[in-house]
Amino acid sequence: MEPGEVLISVEGAGANADAVGALDAWLAGEREQGLGDRPRRTVPRDDGEPVQGLLADIVVNLGTGAATGLVGVLLRSLHSHLRNQPDPDRTLTVRLRDGGAVTLTGRDMDQGQFEAMALRILQGLDTDGRPG
Repeated sequence: MEPGEVLISVEGAGANADAVGALDAWLAGEREQGLGDRPRRTVPRDDGEPVQGLLADIVVNLGTGAATGLVGVLLRSLHSHLRNQPDPDRTLTVRLRDGGAVTLTGRDMDQGQFEAMALRILQGLDTDGRPG
């Protein structure tokens, strides 16, 4: 991944190629908030065996620098997507260049949880790939 990119993995129950396609379509439709036009690509899952036919993750380029608002939009969009899925055990993990990650569920989250996740993602956007 390049600086400013995050990798999004669909995990848990119902994680399959259709779920990745649905998430990709959801993100493409998020144009009003500036998310749908961000550079995005699917990449082969690199952790070995595919899970239930899941062959890809989604890489989204959020950019570096003034991405605070866009990170919040991404998190709220991913959370909304999960809340609209039939399986409540499906999760989305946003992986960062520095090895960190945040995992979202479709369960209720308060503002503090969103802010903590956004801060962690922002910290990982501008790294040069070194841990820590």
